[in-house]
Amino acid sequence: MSAQHPLYATRRWAVALAKAVGSENDPRTIRLWAQLVGVSTSQLGNWCRAARVGSRQSLEFARLLRAIRLTSGHSDDLLEVLDITEPRTLQRLLARSGAGSGDAIVSLTVSGFLARQTLIQREAALSVLLGLLRDGGLEVDSDV
Repeated sequence: MSAQHPLYATRRWAVALAKAVGSENDPRTIRLWAQLVGVSTSQLGNWCRAARVGSRQSLEFARLLRAIRLTSGHSDDLLEVLDITEPRTLQRLLARSGAGSGDAIVSLTVSGFLARQTLIQREAALSVLLGLLRDGGLEVDSDV
């Protein structure tokens, strides 16, 4: 698909994801994410499918990106901005994301996370999302 054509499905997904990344509170469930966006969970799932990304992976990606932005990736602070009570849950989330765990994420930057994460592999989706985040004034230090 040419870069000249609008990517409507991808943009809808990216707008929903940007709301989660810029949220004051951690949207820990798809239901909370859908409420934040102002749509039903089924509609949000449809947006993810249309953009060819998984809804659970999208949520985990958004939560981690939000947390890393807010804490500069300091692992000790991630539990302060993620609504997670068990440190092992955080470790599993980081491992599922491909970002690593333990000492490997002591100071993970946004660009480091984006380079290592495996949750969202569709380059067009990442590109549209990063453009929206930058346009919205959210600091993202990456050239994906």
